[in-house]
Amino acid sequence: MRIIAVPIASRKHDPSTYLKLLHLFKSKFQELGIEFHQLVLDERDIDIEKIHGYDLTLLLLLTGGTAKLAQNIAEKIRRKVIAVAHYGLNSLPSALTLKSRLRNMCLLLHSDLVDDIAKSVVRICRSLQGLLPCYRGRVLYIGNSVPRKSPLLEHLGVEVVKIGLSEYLDFTREIKSSVDEESTRVFSTKLTTFVRLQGISSDVVRELYLHYRAITKLLKERKCDAVTIDCFNFIDEFGVTPCVVLALLLAEGWTALCEGDLSTYIPVKVATELTGRPGWICNVCGVRGGLLALAHCTIAINLCEDAILLPHFETGKPISVGGRLKLGTYTLVRVDESSRNVYVVKVRGVASGVMFSDICRTQLLCEIPGHDVRAVIDEFNGNHHVVTYGDVIEYLKYITWFLDARLVEYVKQ
Repeated sequence: MRIIAVPIASRKHDPSTYLKLLHLFKSKFQELGIEFHQLVLDERDIDIEKIHGYDLTLLLLLTGGTAKLAQNIAEKIRRKVIAVAHYGLNSLPSALTLKSRLRNMCLLLHSDLVDDIAKSVVRICRSLQGLLPCYRGRVLYIGNSVPRKSPLLEHLGVEVVKIGLSEYLDFTREIKSSVDEESTRVFSTKLTTFVRLQGISSDVVRELYLHYRAITKLLKERKCDAVTIDCFNFIDEFGVTPCVVLALLLAEGWTALCEGDLSTYIPVKVATELTGRPGWICNVCGVRGGLLALAHCTIAINLCEDAILLPHFETGKPISVGGRLKLGTYTLVRVDESSRNVYVVKVRGVASGVMFSDICRTQLLCEIPGHDVRAVIDEFNGNHHVVTYGDVIEYLKYITWFLDARLVEYVKQ
């Protein structure tokens, strides 16, 4: 991401009062790879064409009397800006005036320490870097249903490449001859680096490999970065689940989504970019012992320990993934299907594994410190949430600001 800082000062201020501060900002920001526009004292100093060549603009208000100049720049580039202010020379009053005029087009950073502002800029950049892979993404949708894109997917220019189950079936027939004993053995070896195959027949492994090969080939041929499957119709058609295939694709760096749920595309992809670990799409299964129960029959196979393969929960078909997640802090994220709302809550995983027989196989029990779990469930916007490792709410605040979305915290923590 290319970032430019535009320093702005008023001619009414003696340059000796702010040039030393500008030097401090330059030395710190340039360490971060941020480039600088020339000092702007009036409109003749503004090089809009140059500013347009960057992904993000920081408006560095060195003095008071700069709100109008900064507003002029923001309105000409017609995109989001970050106003940076310090606590002297009436910098902050001008920045607050600018924010009131630009409203959500402007994010304000302020401190009396350049280092603090630089740290905030780093967090913002990391957030937006996490979002970049979502732009103009292509999702392979395998199923007969009509895929529904959320407003945020539309905003990001994400394209859905649909292939019906009959077309997919024809494709698997075409490549079936390449699924021989040796290639199946290689696939089996790859799986065993993550999970034991004890009790799984060679016919099931061969069928899983067929779908793994078909989907990876389609992803490459159709130039897609993600796949989602209408899972239950897929199971009816083929007699096996796609759970293991999705789990392996996630471990290999693909974005793989359950049940044709396109609303999980952004949080799964952003989780991978921010934390280095794919997000886990889960069902909200109620309360067990006062704890929030989350579960699903697939998970990135490198996300869990002691992974085992079990019959699929709802259908009993082969085969699903059960495993134990690392305990600790997680953020649950849900993108609304029909609005620009993004819902979040921070939880703490306290138990995980295949603990109950009446819900999906991989399970995580969470507490929501200081809150009654039942009351929080009442606030949930829907079922599927993406479990993201760590506390990423601050990063999501920057991402939703940049997307003109609304971040909704189920509870204040």
